[in-house]
Amino acid sequence: WVEARAWLLPLALLLIAPLGAYVAGPGRARDPGPDVLVILLDVLRADRLGCYGYERATSPNIDALAADGVLFENVVAASTYTKTSIASIFTGLNAHHHGVFTGTHSGGRGAIESDLLSDRFTTLAEGLFGGGLNTSAWVQNGHVREYLGYAQGFTFYADQPGDAEVITEQYLEWQDRWADVAPTFTYLHMLDIHGPYDPPAPFLGKFRAVPEHPLESLTRIDSDAWSAFKARVRSGEQVLSDGDLQQLEDRYDELIAYVDHWVGRIIDDLKAKGRYDNTLIMVLSDHGEAFWEHDFIGHSWMPYEEVNHVPMIIKLPASQGAGRRVERMLGHVDIVPTLLEFAGVAVPPGLDGESFLPLLLDPAAQLEPRMRFIEYYGMIGVRTERWKYLDLPGHEPQLFDLTVDPGELGNCLAEYPEVAAQLQVAVDHARAERKQGKAERVVLDEDTVDSLKALGYL
Repeated sequence: WVEARAWLLPLALLLIAPLGAYVAGPGRARDPGPDVLVILLDVLRADRLGCYGYERATSPNIDALAADGVLFENVVAASTYTKTSIASIFTGLNAHHHGVFTGTHSGGRGAIESDLLSDRFTTLAEGLFGGGLNTSAWVQNGHVREYLGYAQGFTFYADQPGDAEVITEQYLEWQDRWADVAPTFTYLHMLDIHGPYDPPAPFLGKFRAVPEHPLESLTRIDSDAWSAFKARVRSGEQVLSDGDLQQLEDRYDELIAYVDHWVGRIIDDLKAKGRYDNTLIMVLSDHGEAFWEHDFIGHSWMPYEEVNHVPMIIKLPASQGAGRRVERMLGHVDIVPTLLEFAGVAVPPGLDGESFLPLLLDPAAQLEPRMRFIEYYGMIGVRTERWKYLDLPGHEPQLFDLTVDPGELGNCLAEYPEVAAQLQVAVDHARAERKQGKAERVVLDEDTVDSLKALGYL
């Protein structure tokens, strides 16, 4: 796949005026501008990383990156569902504006349909490509396929290349080939932490020995059984003991350690080849994972903190601001304007996010508080620095004061009806706008359907 598209890059670079000075040649060197590397670790919850306070050594390499960068303590996912979250990460728009919600809709004649990310939006990759960066992606998730609109702006889009090891090695090979031509923007989407939790050796059993009779053979659960297992648990047909839940969490943590290993491989390679200091590295997640904290396992449901609170770490060039932690609440929608501003690219009008570059560059910087939305199908959540409000038709609305109830154990709507009323206005407004922003749909191909079945979505 590298060779098939390699000829496109020199042509693309020459067609963009600002890149005339970037093309390698006699007496010329690439522009000194920094590279941008975004590593998205699918289904990673923030509180399972050592740098966010976890007691297990799941993430020594990510923790070291955090010590060398800026850690954001309070980042709100745009959704509890990959497809919707990535659409917001790529566009800087709330879901009720980009309209991408479903990836497993049962269409006519039994077909499975998925929302398309519309080409009427300017994506992060399109903006950075237009600003002179060579854009590439390696994406392992059936919800984020090239033909579903997610490859917009990428010169190079490796669609379903493989696991974290494959993605890492292919990316490093590509970087060796093209990093000296022009500054690069790369997006790596690693799926390995996703259920069914199946850590490879030597990570299997790293945190707790595998029991002689594991629950549902969860050390090697058949992917076809994963959806059925979750359905039984969620319906109450199968009750999980504390030991059962511990098994699930052990395997999940071991997968984090596995992916962290490959993140470390990337960092070590960039350091060895002298690229680390001139690279902005962002590590984040699309959403977290629930382990029965609110009577649910998995994700793609109500955005309680275990699913909605995601990590975000940014290591700036020359490790500027190393070791700082930022408390201010941010969201997925803030990533596009921030990275565009960092790269010196004009931020398109009408985005829902705001640039938090000032927080990255200046520890004394302040931004005005803003509301963030979390959306999944019919559910809309509203998050402020203090409050979280959840509204799902047919269910009682929920309000949580996260300053005194971070575990969201008690609905305090009756105590603060005026707060709930104010946030309901925002929900109603979002619902009205959602009706105007419906996405087009396309029938999924057989390979995508099979991959989503393996992940437990079908």
